[in-house]
Amino acid sequence: EQLHLQRNAIGCRGAVALVRSLAVHTPLLREIWLSENFLGDETLAELARHCHVNGPLTRLVILSLSYNRIVNALPLAGALWSGALKLQILALSHNSLSCESVFAVSTAMVHRPSGRSGSSQPKSHKSRSNVINIS
Repeated sequence: EQLHLQRNAIGCRGAVALVRSLAVHTPLLREIWLSENFLGDETLAELARHCHVNGPLTRLVILSLSYNRIVNALPLAGALWSGALKLQILALSHNSLSCESVFAVSTAMVHRPSGRSGSSQPKSHKSRSNVINIS
């Protein structure tokens, strides 16, 4: 249920292939740790693609992508806003995230869709314990 693949410099193409393989072969994965691998926007977009409603990686609760080369995290924010991805811990520190990405991801981690389509409301801090590491 866990993948720890840190400090391996697998790069963008290798990581995109890895994410596709994980989505097919390990759909019960709950933790992905891919820090310090020279990953970029393509990897995050591929990961987010498999984290949407009924996607194979929707069981993720921990995603660590610190110390990579990610600028655009909007696809991940979309997966969070859809309610399909229910991360408890998200680490994106030491990337080059755009201001728009920081705002979208941090807002999506705090506000989740309610039962009604298209609406969202913050949940009580007592009922959730999300950790967001974006620096």
